Amino acid sequence: MKEELFRLLHDLEKGEYIKLSSDLFSRRLLNHFFEEGVFRSNSYNGFDPKSDYFFLLKMFNRRDKNNLALAQSKKISAIIMNAVRPYLRSILRDKVKHRREGL
Repeated sequence: MKEELFRLLHDLEKGEYIKLSSDLFSRRLLNHFFEEGVFRSNSYNGFDPKSDYFFLLKMFNRRDKNNLALAQSKKISAIIMNAVRPYLRSILRDKVKHRREGL
């Protein structure tokens, strides 16, 4: 799981678009995000963060990710942009902070 987190962090640092692919995500990593509280309650998920987790898991498990409905693709992007990216950014901030303190 640390490898997957590292790849996501690396892509974020490079300014890459993060998409739900097996290159960057795994079921284990999605579960880690859920356990860490990455998915937040809000109006678009009916104030149930578990629904975002199960939605991403369902989309991740699909064999043909190229034939997603537009609404599904938009929801995946919204969850990644509004939940996963801020979490990754917080990890990066902590990483930079620890580097500075170590100097």
